[in-house]
Amino acid sequence: MIFEERVNAFLNVTGDIEQLETLLFERSAELLQLRAFIKEKGLDAEYKARIAEAKAVERQVK
Repeated sequence: MIFEERVNAFLNVTGDIEQLETLLFERSAELLQLRAFIKEKGLDAEYKARIAEAKAVERQVK
């Protein structure tokens, strides 16, 4: 691989990492908004119960 190809490959990876960081930031913001909505509507107990149920199912699958 010539130097230019290595530089281009590095830049492509760097761009991919930046896209992943942006995606993670956007998803984190969405999750925070959803959690705020759940708390605002008084559904926190139901949310926690469903999370516990999902974790139990996940443990059974493993």
